[in-house]
Amino acid sequence: MYVRQKKLFLFLLAASCLSCKQWEESRLQTRQGAARTAGIAAVYIGHPSCRRYLSAQGRSAAEIAEVIDRNESFGRYITHLAAGDDGELITVEFRQARNNNPDLQFSGDRFLRKRVDNTVSMAQIEGSCRRLLLRVDSQGVVPTLELLAGTTHKRELRQHMRADFGADYGEVQCEGAFCTLSAVRAAKRYFSYLLPTADGLIKVRVRWCPRQDCPKIHTETLTVTGISSRVKL
Repeated sequence: MYVRQKKLFLFLLAASCLSCKQWEESRLQTRQGAARTAGIAAVYIGHPSCRRYLSAQGRSAAEIAEVIDRNESFGRYITHLAAGDDGELITVEFRQARNNNPDLQFSGDRFLRKRVDNTVSMAQIEGSCRRLLLRVDSQGVVPTLELLAGTTHKRELRQHMRADFGADYGEVQCEGAFCTLSAVRAAKRYFSYLLPTADGLIKVRVRWCPRQDCPKIHTETLTVTGISSRVKL
């Protein structure tokens, strides 16, 4: 009798531990593995495009090498490439949400090294071979974009996208305010260039469908502070 009870106890203990382990893994996946499907990022255009762009700007070989070396130093997972998952700029809305839920995770943007009181100019971003982009992963529909608080975006999107990313990420297709690259998420990641017209503020409202069969369009407002000064449209 005692042996059977002991075996039953050990079986229940093992099952309990397995359930705990599975729950813990699920919790970690929820906290660490959940991918955001919309964000604003300073995306690196890549070494070859960077050389072409800075050469056309009249930068010296030494200056170009310095910019490329700095971008390369961030490594594969924090370089903020067009096909990457990390690198979003922290938004006002995220800070507010994290006040109520400290477990919320954020990838951050090491390139800008922004603090709340820092201001970074568009000239600094673009001169470092970065592009300020709204990135949206939408499986169901083409996203729609509403520009708020004086925010604007570049015209001739296809021309800019081809010059910045087309050589490395495939065919460029544009519709409305967004473009896709055929080699990035099967052309289901949408990009739009953002520019501030009022110093220190980027604010947009975006609507999209994260899944092919999602019951309704998702809407989110994204506000990034500390991005200032216009560049030529």
